[in-house]
Amino acid sequence: MKNFIKIENNIVKKTFTNECDFLTEYHFYLEHKEFHFIPKLLGVEKSTIHLEHIKGQNMYAIGTQQQLLLAKTLAEFHSFNHFNKSLTLDTNASSYLNLLHYDTNLKNYIYCGTKIYMIDFTDITIGNPMYDVYSVMLFFCETHHSDVFNDFLNSFLEVYMNTSKICCVHSLDILYHEIERLEKRREEKGKSIYNYKHYIKNKDTFKKKIESLL
Repeated sequence: MKNFIKIENNIVKKTFTNECDFLTEYHFYLEHKEFHFIPKLLGVEKSTIHLEHIKGQNMYAIGTQQQLLLAKTLAEFHSFNHFNKSLTLDTNASSYLNLLHYDTNLKNYIYCGTKIYMIDFTDITIGNPMYDVYSVMLFFCETHHSDVFNDFLNSFLEVYMNTSKICCVHSLDILYHEIERLEKRREEKGKSIYNYKHYIKNKDTFKKKIESLL
């Protein structure tokens, strides 16, 4: 069900139609008040949370160099939420130790100043951080010209891995899962791929890149 959002006096007032979604997002903001890549929680009333209004542009509206900041933001988010730093993340049991954003629509990342803010946390779940990384890159598959995507992909993965404080393992299984999830979500919502020609070409480049890293 749709949530209702209005902005008053630089405060975002987000009203939830589902109590579970309200509790999920409210408690997320409470527990992550020290994480510097999300809006500040300013208050709550009934099923409405009040958030700091981040004035900026989403990932669709900014350039490639600024988009690379998202790799840093995701790495910081996953490192902040790694539940057991003594374990290496892989596709087995230890992968279930990370909080994932899991709603990686590029509109849920806002460029403001010199960093990227994350918003909308009703879909958070637990799993391997590569789910978030690959999902974000699949959205970029739609938006980037195929001539520049390979370099962008290499840079994105490099920034993420160099920033992350946890050991992440690439997985074709996770990539295939995220491809299926993105395409199924598009079909269910009746939305076409933003740029199908770029997506098909870049998706193939993405697969080959992950294969080369295994």
